Amino acid sequence: PLPAIFFAIVYTLGYTAQDAREHGWLLDSGGSETPPWGWQCYDLFMEPQKLSWSSILNFSQIANTVALFLVVSFGSCLDIAAVQAGQGSTQDPSQAYEVDFDHELQ
Repeated sequence: PLPAIFFAIVYTLGYTAQDAREHGWLLDSGGSETPPWGWQCYDLFMEPQKLSWSSILNFSQIANTVALFLVVSFGSCLDIAAVQAGQGSTQDPSQAYEVDFDHELQ
């Protein structure tokens, strides 16, 4: 939302993107209408033939991908448990919220 607010203010004040570049508020595009190199990676969704499928389907990376998935899943479970446990009273442990880890399975 911050970029949208920035551009809304810029255009409301009557400035153009070129004016913002001249004042140093935006990066210079170098006079080119094409986006900088870093933004071209988003074009891959429109042109899948540019993807390096051999890199994506590299079987030596499958173990790393599975391990990453497991670590992120486990971390998310811990975050949820911490939030649920934090809902109880921290001053009086006898009033602590009982976390039901099997609630979704019932």
